[in-house]
Amino acid sequence: MPFQRCHVWLLDNAMDELGVIGARLGGDVDRGLRELDARGVGALVPKLQDGQNEVNVGVVTEVKARIARLGLERLRLVGGWAQNRGHETATADAEKSNGLLVREACDALWASSCEDDTYKADPGSERWLGLTRFVDRCLEIEPMRSVMLEAGGWGFCYLPNEPAGQFFDWASVKRASGRSVPECYPNEFPDAPSQWPHDALDLAARGFPQFPRSFGHPLVGQHESHVDVGAAQYIDSMWRAKAAGVFTCGYSIYGAHHVTVPEWDAYGAVNAAAGTANALAWF
Repeated sequence: MPFQRCHVWLLDNAMDELGVIGARLGGDVDRGLRELDARGVGALVPKLQDGQNEVNVGVVTEVKARIARLGLERLRLVGGWAQNRGHETATADAEKSNGLLVREACDALWASSCEDDTYKADPGSERWLGLTRFVDRCLEIEPMRSVMLEAGGWGFCYLPNEPAGQFFDWASVKRASGRSVPECYPNEFPDAPSQWPHDALDLAARGFPQFPRSFGHPLVGQHESHVDVGAAQYIDSMWRAKAAGVFTCGYSIYGAHHVTVPEWDAYGAVNAAAGTANALAWF
């Protein structure tokens, strides 16, 4: 399952960010990919879409070619993520995501970030129905339909406290077998509710009348922000979630070009071969 792996999300300048990661790890982009592979990172997820705008064109093809040439064994998946921007373009956003999956030759891994009130509103309202239309269209077209229903490769990215509310069409997320991807950014929003992985996953795992329980996959924020939060704190929080029985397996790193070598080592120590019981992610 794609979301049981450790993912590295890449932002608006994916190759530059990979270059920074490589430099931090003692070399260039190829060295960075080798070092991520050695630490059990299983997937790269570059940003490919911002509303109807395309980002990082050609990056997936280039990175996949490098991975093949380097013969990497753990870092095998390259998908993509989208910043969905508007309920009025919900159908067009679905078609754009589907087209990018095909044209960029992505593996069966895609995440839709909807944390900016894109589809969030009172139930039944026009904006709220945008998510309904987005999922409706995705389930009509390939390969998005198969990514969602057969591969279990679609993540729905949201603010961590959102499952407690009724302002998304959570039933449509369930229809598409969406994996819950809460944005765990206590570095950016230290006073906001449920920012740590253990709190966000507990909220998702308990479920609510409008939020069906689903596979949880926290997205931890390593980007520069208001509070210094590092890998050790996120890992401790994920262990806490695991001990509480609300951690399924797998997590993502946002802003990975800010991660230090000791932090990469810490993440690598909790990634292990598929089926390993005492692991936070598998490869």
